[in-house]
Amino acid sequence: MLKVTMHAEPTVNRLVVAGRLLQAATAELAGVWLQARMAEPGKAMEAELSDVTHVDRSAMDLLSTMHQQGVRLTGAGAMTRALIAEASGHWEQTGAAPCA
Repeated sequence: MLKVTMHAEPTVNRLVVAGRLLQAATAELAGVWLQARMAEPGKAMEAELSDVTHVDRSAMDLLSTMHQQGVRLTGAGAMTRALIAEASGHWEQTGAAPCA
């Protein structure tokens, strides 16, 4: 199960993502992201991923696209930081192996 909550703050729209981010749920995250982006173009956006428990390839592709479109990926914990590094392309930059 996936839960996406949008918090509109004065300078940033923050998407808090929790649960299993799998192919079937990527449309939900993409919809919330695109709706927030269209409602306030140019406003900074963050995706908080600390409570994501699983990510598949399609979800990783969506996170990578979001990052490329200017969404700041945030989160705490070693696995979340590894997820963010892979989605933002830092694995390729450092030569480290991505999470399986």
